[in-house]
Amino acid sequence: HYFPGVLYIGVSDTNETGIPLLTGKPNTGQTTTAYICRDQTCGLPILSKDILLNELQNLFHQSSSE
Repeated sequence: HYFPGVLYIGVSDTNETGIPLLTGKPNTGQTTTAYICRDQTCGLPILSKDILLNELQNLFHQSSSE
């Protein structure tokens, strides 16, 4: 799926990237963990690919209608 303006960042289970936005947001270790962040604020961890896709689609449609 393509979402214009969306940046995907992958990290290990520790924040070795030095990216402040990812501090305190480790991988759960059990499954892929995603966070949707906007305006320097991140939501809760998302553990389901289907939920992540739904959230991104909702976010993209909201942004394109504003």
